[in-house]
Amino acid sequence: MKKKIIISIIFLVCGILLHIFLNIDKKLFLYINSLHCKALDTILLPLTYWGDGVSLVLFSLILGYLSGWQKFLRAIFILILVGVFVHIIKSFFPSVRPVSVLSSVHILGRALKAGSFPSGHTASSVALGNLVSKECSKLKVFVWFIVILIAYSRIYCGVHFVGDVVFGFGLGLFVSSLFLGRKTSNKG
Repeated sequence: MKKKIIISIIFLVCGILLHIFLNIDKKLFLYINSLHCKALDTILLPLTYWGDGVSLVLFSLILGYLSGWQKFLRAIFILILVGVFVHIIKSFFPSVRPVSVLSSVHILGRALKAGSFPSGHTASSVALGNLVSKECSKLKVFVWFIVILIAYSRIYCGVHFVGDVVFGFGLGLFVSSLFLGRKTSNKG
């Protein structure tokens, strides 16, 4: 878990730096957001909603049904904890979304205007993905592939800057790794 904590801190720092240096963040966003096509639109628009609270609770229910309700409760606790941190950070660092400051944004879904930093979808997806990949190691590669696609989709769909997503990734990994590390250390 120490390796994941270090990785998460690197993501958090990079996310903050991108948030501070908004011109770099805007350029990265515009580049990634411009790489669109019909096929990716069809895949990434529905996939971006896999990172919202309702979808993640449903995935947690499936995890609980397949692996035991204690894992469901652990997943819900992690999601609530990450959600609280996301909302606290959003309240202290109010920020606009790309469509509010850029003219050529490829938008899929609703055009959101505020509450950009950090990406809650990314933070929550990463947190749950970290738990599921630990609990079901056979699914680890698949789970992280989906988590990364969800994170990427937030930029692709035009709702988050790169820094929002990078910080959200770090936050979800940090919170879930601390929680999961604590659980592991109590066993021995």
